Amino acid sequence: MAAEEFLLGRCQLRLKDIEIDGDYCRSRIDAAIDHLRPVFEDPNRFKPHTESHQFPILTNLAGLRQLLEDSQVSHNNFRESQSVTPYPRLTSVQGKFRCIHGRQRYEAAIGSTKLGPDTWWTVRLYCLPEGIDPRLLLHEEVEHDHYQTKYNDGHVFCAVIYWEEQDNPGRVDNWMSKLSSAKQRRLNSLMKCKPVKAGLKRLRAFPGLLDALELGNGDRVGRSLSLPQIIRNLDHIYQIWDQITLGLPRVRRSADVLTVRRLQMLAPSASSVDRSTVKQLMRSGEIFRSLREPSLRAEIEQCILRLDVLIPSVKSLHENTKYLYIADYILKTHLVPALGKGESISEALHSLWSEPDHCLVEYAEGKFWKAARRPSRELSYMTMVTAALRDFPRLCDGDYMGPRCQSGDSHTRATKDPIVVDRFRALGHKVGYFMATTPPVLSVLPGIPHSVTEPAEVSVERRWNRPFSDSARFCASRLFLPQLAERQPMAAYPGMLFVHRDFIRSFFGEIPDL
Repeated sequence: MAAEEFLLGRCQLRLKDIEIDGDYCRSRIDAAIDHLRPVFEDPNRFKPHTESHQFPILTNLAGLRQLLEDSQVSHNNFRESQSVTPYPRLTSVQGKFRCIHGRQRYEAAIGSTKLGPDTWWTVRLYCLPEGIDPRLLLHEEVEHDHYQTKYNDGHVFCAVIYWEEQDNPGRVDNWMSKLSSAKQRRLNSLMKCKPVKAGLKRLRAFPGLLDALELGNGDRVGRSLSLPQIIRNLDHIYQIWDQITLGLPRVRRSADVLTVRRLQMLAPSASSVDRSTVKQLMRSGEIFRSLREPSLRAEIEQCILRLDVLIPSVKSLHENTKYLYIADYILKTHLVPALGKGESISEALHSLWSEPDHCLVEYAEGKFWKAARRPSRELSYMTMVTAALRDFPRLCDGDYMGPRCQSGDSHTRATKDPIVVDRFRALGHKVGYFMATTPPVLSVLPGIPHSVTEPAEVSVERRWNRPFSDSARFCASRLFLPQLAERQPMAAYPGMLFVHRDFIRSFFGEIPDL
């Protein structure tokens, strides 16, 4: 069917009477908006009734009748006005009208000092059968990108999933063609990984999350070494954002790209600075911008402030898998003799584990207490993950496996230390991984600082990926499960123990009772 079959007519609406539908419109692209704004402000370059600038608007016959009644325009006059421009100006009293394409044009115009919310804009009014997704009957309107910048990976993924669900391979191929050949292969691989695919599909409920999906060569999401952890993290992202949005579809749809970017990696329960930021963002209307009711916004704000996590996102998943990869590399190199086809590191270690005589918990370097509980595979696995993160600069080799550096600092390369490796393998032997060849003799190593001051400010960019050099030194002396299990007091910024506890919980689950 052609879109013209569902076209009721054209008219002019004020921009303030139009609402962008986040389910169908692309995310805000500042570069495109900056390019369009001077075009719209120049009468020699912008013709307001040009077909390409018109917004497609969804309504129904009742909505059209109400709009005409509010505007005191008869249906006959409306129909007769379609042959020539300018189209009639109609005023909405009952509410806003859904725009399914043209976010960049809308944002450029409504944010312009010369145009603004009261500007009249020509639109096309469409009426679809009840319950029909506009992408099915108006896909050329929804997916028209002549004036748009390049689609990002997340947008392509969502479109491919949608058309796959509609059993339309032609549209799937059309969207796949928007990617490079390398990214097409990566997406095909991701689509075959059913648990990760399902986890990502669920995140479509929150429009701003998948904007950060990456299909580049460096992406490790979906690779078998960490598959159980990736799946857990995707579930974690969904659960936290479901809490933030109160489980309400309308609130979920309002979680746009800007909302996700502003909230990701904030720690409302651990940082007084972050708490103030959340309050400012909510009360200024900068996030969840489509929600106007004060009581609803206050409820969302309180829900965010109660979160005892770093607010996750797809961006944080990508960044933290780089750190997870290092831990997996260390565990595989030093504890796992061989991996089966498609076997993850956690699965391999679980199969190699044998229950030791006692449940020993390391609380400082080479120091243990005997816990009043039975040993478990999960606790032993988490012990070794924590040890790998604690000493990662000395348990592997590589230019991009050492701590990150501040701008201007010299690069720190990870360099394997045989003594630290022996100690790591001995720890594995101690907690049930008896394939380690080093006898279980643990001693405090020389050269490891026992009292290192934590960085005063753990800003947002320091809360994902590998720690910076000063944070890595602090972790070398303090990163043990008992310290991670302790609740951290409120401070100006979340400490590195809180950051690492959140990393462990999001990928590996809650730290067991010790």
